[in-house]
Parts: sequence; structure tokens; C-alpha cells
Amino acid sequence: MDAIVLTGQLILVSLDFPGAWNDTLLTPPEVHRMSATLENKRILVVDDDQDILTTIQAVFEPTGAILDIANNGNKAVELAEKNHPDLIILDMMLPGRSGFLVLEKVKARKPRNEKPFVIMITGNQGKRHQMYAETLGANEYFTKPVKLDKLMASAERLLAPPAA
Repeated sequence: MDAIVLTGQLILVSLDFPGAWNDTLLTPPEVHRMSATLENKRILVVDDDQDILTTIQAVFEPTGAILDIANNGNKAVELAEKNHPDLIILDMMLPGRSGFLVLEKVKARKPRNEKPFVIMITGNQGKRHQMYAETLGANEYFTKPVKLDKLMASAERLLAPPAA
């Protein structure tokens, strides 16, 4: 079974473990499934690691989402102001402008439950950073390595139409 885990570099591993362990890993059919929830949704992906950008792009493109890519904080703010994304997948440590400053700018005076939704990804394990990100309006906060199935599920949940 192939698994993809997002760390800071693309890692492809072939594993064959029984039971629940396999259920926690992302398999290729899950990566490439179409998602009506994400179709035509604009997603801004922000990370300074090209491998991470490429991996997230490969996972989200088959869903029909419209992707914008930024490799620094200043470009992220520029694209967010120009294109008004539905969702931002945002690294915390960025050149030019930190993920916190990007978050502060794009979520200024907007409620947490209003677009753009923000999923922050970081290598920092500290709870203080998570609390600060949530205060600024982050909807989700993941530490690296991020399992792509969890990232996809979070994006689908945030962008799902409101329950009737």
C-alpha cells in the first residue's frame, strides 16, 4: 500500500500493515477521488517548501478545486486580496511575511465562520502558537507531518454547504 505523508519533503512509502494502521494512511484512490464539495472552490496554498506545494497541488487538483499557489507571505496576501479564496492552506513559517501576519491580514474583522477559512500547517509543536492562530481566525491547525487524508477531510468539512 502506498502512503503519502506531508513533512517538509515528499515521501512515498510502500507499507503492508494489517488492521487499523492501514485505515489511517492515505491511499492513491483517496488522493484522486473527485469531491463535489471542493469542485470550483478557490483554494490558496501557501508554503515556502516546493515539495509541499507540489504534493498539496497533486492531491487537490483532481477534486476540481481552483488552486492558487504562493511561496511567501507577501504573495499570499496579494493573491488573497485579488482572488478571494474560499480556503487558505497556510504554513506558519514563511519568508517575507509570517503565516501569522498573513492570517491577521486576510481575516481582519471577519468572523471565524466566514470565508476565507484557514487551515494552518506548522512544524511548531507549541500550544501557544496554536492558540494564537485560533485567536487570529484559523479554523484548523495541523502540525507536520500532516496526513493528507486529514487535510482533505478538513477542507471538505470547512467548505461543505451548510446543513439544511
